[in-house]
Amino acid sequence: MAVVGLHGNTFKNGKSGTGTKTSVLFVQKWTDEDCGYPNICPKPDADENGNIDYPIFFATMQEPSKDNSGDKIYVTETYVNWTSYKYTTVKLIIRKSDKMIISEEEYNQIVNKENYDKVEKNIIYIRKLDEESVTEEEYLANKKAHKKKIVYEYKRKNDDAILTEEEYKEITKKSNYLIKIETITIPEEHKTEDGKTKFIKDLFVKKIGDLESHKKWILKNSIFVLKDNNDTENKKEISIVEWLSLDTDERALYKEDNILGDNNNDIISNEEYLNLPNDAQKFYLKAEDVVEYEERVKDTHDHIFVKHDLFNHDPKMKNINPNNIYSQNGIAEAFIKFAYDNKLSFAPTEEELNQIMHPENELPF
Repeated sequence: MAVVGLHGNTFKNGKSGTGTKTSVLFVQKWTDEDCGYPNICPKPDADENGNIDYPIFFATMQEPSKDNSGDKIYVTETYVNWTSYKYTTVKLIIRKSDKMIISEEEYNQIVNKENYDKVEKNIIYIRKLDEESVTEEEYLANKKAHKKKIVYEYKRKNDDAILTEEEYKEITKKSNYLIKIETITIPEEHKTEDGKTKFIKDLFVKKIGDLESHKKWILKNSIFVLKDNNDTENKKEISIVEWLSLDTDERALYKEDNILGDNNNDIISNEEYLNLPNDAQKFYLKAEDVVEYEERVKDTHDHIFVKHDLFNHDPKMKNINPNNIYSQNGIAEAFIKFAYDNKLSFAPTEEELNQIMHPENELPF
C-alpha cells in the first residue's frame, strides 16, 4: 500500500554512528469471499495483459529529526527583547550607620546645627576625687572639691524631635554620611499586543523594522571641569566634545563631572555610533536595544518537541510565524488522505478526516 523513505539520520546515534537509508513498507493481504474473515481488501481484476494495477502511496521524509551528529533537532524560534533606556543623575546621601538613603532636604535639616535649639535639661554635681555624683548641697559646701556639669538636650525645629547631646553630636557629624553622584538607568521593556516582552523576530522585523534600526545611543550627561580651581588660563567647564578635541596633556587638566537631572541629549543611530572613534564611544550609553536569542518552542502541553514531518505533533498548536512552521500535517496525514481518496478498508469517514486534517490550523497541503 505504501512506501515511506526515512531520512538517513533517523537511526543515527552519536558522531561515530553511520546514516542508514531505511524505508517503511505498509502491506495488506488480499482477501476474497472464501478467506474466512471479512472481504475488506479484494484483489483487483487484471487487465487484458494479466497485469494488476492499483495505487501505491510513496513519501520521503524531508525533515531529518536528527543532525549529522545524531543529536535531536528541536523546534526552535528566534525571539527579540526590545528595550528603551532613560537616564537620570541624582545625588545620593547615604547614612553610614544603617545604609539608609535620605533626601538632600532631610540631610540639610539634620546636619544644619542652626536647625536645633539648645535646651538646658539638668545640672549634675560631681566629686572630683572619684567622679561620683553628689547633691547640690555637698557641691555648695565645698566647690573646690567638686565640679558642676550642665546637661543639654537639643530640639530640632522642623519636627520638634528631642535629642541627647551625644545623639546631636553623632547625627550632625557630616562624616557620618556618604554623598555620591550616581546615574540611574531606567529601562522600558516594549511589549507585544498581547502584553508579552518576547517578540518573534520575523514578525518584529515585518511590523516594526529591522533590528539595526532599533539600536541607538545617547551621549552621557556630563561635563569636564578643571582640577585646579586656581587655573585661570583654561576654561572652567567644557563639554565632552570639547574635551575629546584636546591633546593628552590638556585632557589631564580636567576631570569628568556628572550633570544632575534627566539626560535629554540627542540620540544617534548604531551606524553613527560605530563610526565614532573608540575614545568617543565610551561616552555613549544605550538608548535603545534589541537582544536576539533562540528558544525551543513548547507545544500546548508545555513540552519541547523534535522537528520532523512524519505526522502533526500537536494539531492544536497555532503556527503564528509563517516563516517557521512549528507543527503541521505530515506523511501520516497524507497517507490517511490517500486512503480516503482510494476508499481503502481502513479509510476514515469524511467527518473523521476533517478532524484529522484540522484545516483551521494548516497550510495548504
